[in-house]
Amino acid sequence: FLFSDEAAPVVVPPVAEPAAIIPEDMDLLTALELTLRKARAHGGVVRGLHESAKLIEKRVAQLCTATSLIT
Repeated sequence: FLFSDEAAPVVVPPVAEPAAIIPEDMDLLTALELTLRKARAHGGVVRGLHESAKLIEKRVAQLCTATSLIT
């Protein structure tokens, strides 16, 4: 073992920039719409009562919403 008075240099990785800037005036429905659009673009949205119920029973659903306001 080697002991020295100097501390070993610590390498700090650069902090990643945020993926997207969220406007401060965003309301709940706008945030939900943006989230659903991004999830649909990545294949993470299931539509319909039957498909939703299957995922809820498997306990893999992360968000379940029933609305007619989101297009």
